[in-house]
Amino acid sequence: MRAGTALLLTVLGAAGAALSEIVLHQHRPMVRLLGAGALFTLPWGLHAALRTPVCSVLFITDTHGSAEANRSLVAAMLAETGISRVVHAGDVADVPEVWGPWWDVGFREVTDRWTVDAASGNHDYEEDANRAEFTRRFGLLPRAVTCGNAEFFFLPWYTDRADADWVYGRARASLATWKVLVTHQPLWGIEGSGAALRGKLLPALGYINLVLAG
Repeated sequence: MRAGTALLLTVLGAAGAALSEIVLHQHRPMVRLLGAGALFTLPWGLHAALRTPVCSVLFITDTHGSAEANRSLVAAMLAETGISRVVHAGDVADVPEVWGPWWDVGFREVTDRWTVDAASGNHDYEEDANRAEFTRRFGLLPRAVTCGNAEFFFLPWYTDRADADWVYGRARASLATWKVLVTHQPLWGIEGSGAALRGKLLPALGYINLVLAG
């Protein structure tokens, strides 16, 4: 909880307790105590009841294989309950011809049940036709998605300076409890890979709580 919110709830609670004391001043001390306590905690209870619900996601990546190869993954996903949406870190399909059998058919039960948001991987990005197939299903990147108390920032495979500035601006302004960056390329990769991308995103990372990568 933000300090400003806590202060506001405390002030409202104190005002309610003071009002209770005025109204109940002729009653027994125990009645006055219970009334003041109830009105002091009322703002906190209303805040808890009305606060933004938690977002629960399934995270997957690199599904660029046949429907048969992903059968066990799909079955495991469908066994989950209480999920808000699915987050994909890219490399959905290799070439335009396999988007139908690999993704549309292979993950149909998943996409029928949940919204799937994705960052793009190198396989999704390298060919214009494949990039068009990705965009048709997941939209243009970069892209922000709000889910409950979290905001997700999805990046394209090639992240330029404009994309990095966009993440910085959105993450800095976001009021979400959790700010999550989703990128196909890890920012802290083996043997130093990802250092260039990490350098571009460094100003934004101070506002990011979690990085999910392919």
